[in-house]
Amino acid sequence: MSMPLRASVASLICPFTPFLLPRLARPSIRLSATWLQSTRPVQRVYVQQRGLKISKHKIRARQALERKAEDELEDQQRLVKDFEAACSRRAVSRMTALYPQFTRSPLLRREHTRLIANALHNALRTRHASQEDRENLSLLVERLVQDIRSGTLPPHPRAHVHVLGIYKLSKKYDEGMAFWQWLVRRDDTHLDPAVYGAAIELMAEQGSTKLADLENLYTEAIKRFPGTFAEYHLSPDAIVPDRTQSTSISGLPVILLQGILTARMYARDWTRAYLALDTVLRLYPTQTPSRFFELFIFQRPIAEAYSVFMIACRSGQLLKPSILTTILAELGSVMKFSSTLEDRVTLLRAMGDVIYAYLEAGGSIEGPHIGSFLNAFGRLLNNRPFDLDYKGDESLLRDSIVRTAHDTVSALIQAGMPPHSQVFVSLLNLAGLYRVPSLLESTLQDIAKLQLDLGPIGRRNALLSCGSVRNPDLVKQHWLRIVSQAEAGGEQIVYDDWVTFARACQRAELGSYFNEQAALLSHTLTTRTLNNAVRVLEEPELGRPLAPLPLMAISDFDENLQKISGRMRDVAAIVMSGQPLDFNNTPFSVFLDPHRRLLAPPPELRAVYDVLTTDPHQPPPPAIEGSQPLPVRKSSTGLPLDELRFQNWVAIMELMSEAEASEAEFQRRLDKAIAEGRRLEKMPYVMSFRKPMDSTEENGIEDAEERQHRLRIRVRELRTPPSLSRGG
Repeated sequence: MSMPLRASVASLICPFTPFLLPRLARPSIRLSATWLQSTRPVQRVYVQQRGLKISKHKIRARQALERKAEDELEDQQRLVKDFEAACSRRAVSRMTALYPQFTRSPLLRREHTRLIANALHNALRTRHASQEDRENLSLLVERLVQDIRSGTLPPHPRAHVHVLGIYKLSKKYDEGMAFWQWLVRRDDTHLDPAVYGAAIELMAEQGSTKLADLENLYTEAIKRFPGTFAEYHLSPDAIVPDRTQSTSISGLPVILLQGILTARMYARDWTRAYLALDTVLRLYPTQTPSRFFELFIFQRPIAEAYSVFMIACRSGQLLKPSILTTILAELGSVMKFSSTLEDRVTLLRAMGDVIYAYLEAGGSIEGPHIGSFLNAFGRLLNNRPFDLDYKGDESLLRDSIVRTAHDTVSALIQAGMPPHSQVFVSLLNLAGLYRVPSLLESTLQDIAKLQLDLGPIGRRNALLSCGSVRNPDLVKQHWLRIVSQAEAGGEQIVYDDWVTFARACQRAELGSYFNEQAALLSHTLTTRTLNNAVRVLEEPELGRPLAPLPLMAISDFDENLQKISGRMRDVAAIVMSGQPLDFNNTPFSVFLDPHRRLLAPPPELRAVYDVLTTDPHQPPPPAIEGSQPLPVRKSSTGLPLDELRFQNWVAIMELMSEAEASEAEFQRRLDKAIAEGRRLEKMPYVMSFRKPMDSTEENGIEDAEERQHRLRIRVRELRTPPSLSRGG
């Protein structure tokens, strides 16, 4: 039998905390061991079971919360992923639908602010955006700006650059200025030099802020964000540490420089504009942003635009194909106003060089580019009335032109260029313009063999060319193709088809055939269409009277065409190999006139350049024993960076001289218009090529030292900007 144990009443009542009971409830009593053994385990089990129930409840609750949190996290991650995908696709409607929920997401980061603004900016640049997308985009931009200003979206300077760009692109200048005025009062989490640059571009395009004030804003930005000595490196006379190497200075505000360049361009401050281009080419000769080149290409006369385009290509910097299209179109347009055949041939040669240079930079050519080049062949000679043929020397020149154009297309097709319909349409136009039936027939055979669809415009061109060579059978054949094409598609023959048909019949003397077709297809004709077509058929075709064109000797003309053919063989070689040629063996001139007289001979220019771009007080870094010399850095076109920087500098000096003469002529015309109380008329740009200077003229006047002195003065004059006090 177990010995009785002594226990207090307090411990029996509350075995775990007996000290909480009053002292009177604690006298000792003798209890049997059997009773204690029968009661204590019951209490212990109850407490353990109760504790277990509490633990399981907490675990289940915690697990439920964790599952809910995981589900919410997955939902948020899915939302962020969907929204980022919509931004990358520039799907404005989808972005609009997800935006309210996305801005409440705990996963929202400052990078998302930039992502949204970038997507909207790029979507606005898309010309083919639907009306619904444009409306959604406008609303979303407004909401974006509100959320940035309220702090719902964390600030990101690059996002603010895009917002200012959106306002500029959509011409909402007042809203853009209001946003800028809010930004400029914020801290550096909202601003950086690029934001200042975007604001300067906005104000420059708006046109209500003087250039002097924008220059002050540019200076303010440089001082507020000095970076790695940005004020020095962006100055026109700064010196790079090593002209043979790429610039390793990080953080330079190139977008800020781009902004002030835009302002200078719109204010016609060509000196400071070219100094900005000179600065960026010095710093980044092979990595200059394309916007720097585009500003000159779209804002300056074609002679300067051409050179800037070629500078970019020589550096291996690839511009958009649309820029090449623009340059070719401008050169072709200028040909119409050139007064001599020699000038027109020079422009045609420049067009071939432009295509070649673009391929050397790594680009590819499309049908419209070659089509534009071929169309220029049709502008070499003045158009003759269609009742008169080319005779004498004009006939010989015409034959050389047509043969060169046809051989060019043949070489490119054999090299592997896809047979674009625009190329063959251009040949058809050339055949009709110069009245060459053999070229027309061979081109039509090639089109049939290649099974090319010329499209509605191409079919009309073919029809008109058939009329121009007075081939009635081909006129009927191509007209019936247009009719069958419309019937097959269940469409009506359009107005332009009928008018073109009438012109072709008028040239081919097929008036009765036109009347027959008009009666047969009267259900496709409206009264207006019929009346206009009949008027074209019956009225004689009158061309614009042109001044007589001074011709070239046949031998000189053929020699120039051979040079153009040689350049196009270079183009064909690149098309065939898929690789650019060695630039050192097949260079190109950056000037429209390859015989342009420079400011001075290259050695004298190099001497001045070396003085201006080196620091005599800064010796080269000492060579480290055992170290290898730095490799010679080259552009993708194979030019060492030192040589490329020098050639760019020479080109900029020449362009500044060109701009000086151009602006003087502009100012003369403007002053005359003001004096006569009329608006300044926009005049077509007429080329005035500078002839090469005779070496005796250059060397017989003064000695080398005197020439060098005069050259330094001239360079200093060109690089000295005028005062801004005139409010320019």
